[in-house]
Amino acid sequence: MAQENMWLRADELGLGGVWLAIAPEQERMDNVRRILNLPDNVEAFSLFPLGWPGESRPQQNRFHEERIHWVN
Repeated sequence: MAQENMWLRADELGLGGVWLAIAPEQERMDNVRRILNLPDNVEAFSLFPLGWPGESRPQQNRFHEERIHWVN
């Protein structure tokens, strides 16, 4: 949830970002630990690089009503 909130705030500021999954791939997690020089008691589960977008695109509407199923 914290990363989602960061993404929402970044968007408000006009920044672009992308959510990069690392966990549960141990090799990725180890590489990030090594690159960022993280202590052994810290695990990286994802990264969220930020920057000024090189282009502007309209928001995509990914809502599809047919994907909603009700269970009674």
